[in-house]
Amino acid sequence: MPQWYLDEPPLCVGDEFYFKAFWDLDTTRSYGMELGPIPWNLIVDYAERAELDEELKEPFVRIIRGMDNTYRGWQQEQSDRMSNKNEIGNKTREK
Repeated sequence: MPQWYLDEPPLCVGDEFYFKAFWDLDTTRSYGMELGPIPWNLIVDYAERAELDEELKEPFVRIIRGMDNTYRGWQQEQSDRMSNKNEIGNKTREK
């Protein structure tokens, strides 16, 4: 098995709900020049449709927002890495 998989922390009870929610909500974001955030109102709507208790809605929004910010940061890093790789390749071909 790959090392990244072995190093991954175990999921806690309930984590699967947040991962499923995140990937469901990922389909609602706008895509353009940059990866847009998941709209706040759709996160709240998801919490309501999942029938979360009122006191769990705000933590749910914060958790999904945190996951989204982390994911978008990672996506930006990947995009920057590919841009740098392409620039290096273009400079090599120019020589």
